[in-house]
Amino acid sequence: MNKKIILLIGLLPILFNVQCKESPVSPPYERDPVIEIEYPDDRDYTHLVGEGATLLIKGKTVYTERILIIVDDRIIDEIITDSFKRKIEFKTIISDFGSPGIKDIIVRGIGESVINKKIQIENNQVKIQQMAMQFVGEQFSKGERIMRLLNLSNGPLAYSVRIKVPAEAHAYLSAIEEGAKFWKLFADIDYRIIPVNEQSAPDCYPNDIFGYIYIDTSFKENGSWSCPRGGGYEIVGGVIYFYAPWVFSNSFNAYVISHEMGHFLGMGHSSGHNTVMDGGDYLIHPFQALAIRIAYSKNPGDPI
Repeated sequence: MNKKIILLIGLLPILFNVQCKESPVSPPYERDPVIEIEYPDDRDYTHLVGEGATLLIKGKTVYTERILIIVDDRIIDEIITDSFKRKIEFKTIISDFGSPGIKDIIVRGIGESVINKKIQIENNQVKIQQMAMQFVGEQFSKGERIMRLLNLSNGPLAYSVRIKVPAEAHAYLSAIEEGAKFWKLFADIDYRIIPVNEQSAPDCYPNDIFGYIYIDTSFKENGSWSCPRGGGYEIVGGVIYFYAPWVFSNSFNAYVISHEMGHFLGMGHSSGHNTVMDGGDYLIHPFQALAIRIAYSKNPGDPI
């Protein structure tokens, strides 16, 4: 046999190995990031923002390490997701909307690659102020004057909303605090949880109700009920009643506390916007958050 042919046959394994090492191999578990935006939804007013408003952005994601929220080419929030194994929910509440006008918020998912989702907003102070003032008139008024939770001094709410939690409800403190935190996040209403060793309030009008919201777990049927006590243009305090085995055996326990606290702030059931106050999503819309800030920048009894 020709020596050249023998030499070539002998080199074939070496050539084959070299070729295999140089060939690119794709990672076996590579996945592109996925983001699904659930809110803001397709209603126009959910995209209307302005100074003093807050906007919830929530959705689901998979195959992302983190999500960036970008406004006017600025990163205003970062959410660590690490969602490579399963789809998870994410949410953030923002109040920095940059310059006025119609623009896109970029929701950027970063994983093995990058995905951008766009949320169009309208940063228009005049329009959102008009909607907010209409809502103030619907929810925080009595005879064209401001009706709201009491204030211990003139001007904006100058103290934390004080929530007394009796001994039998101490096991639910984390859920009660989570429910109160809702109003801090959306409308900057401060709160203070006060665990006490006394028993639940016997009725809607305990003697030291002034300035406090009491938690009472003695409700005898499934559900919850708020009993605000008012005088003039102020809600001075009251009791939130609920049936603990029902409220705290469900995933919406914080939701129930947030809903009932909303009544003490001055909100009713008739908003009709699919929010926490009318059995809808666990949120309030940007114009409603601005309306609360407007109402609580005034004194009870001030003209709207």
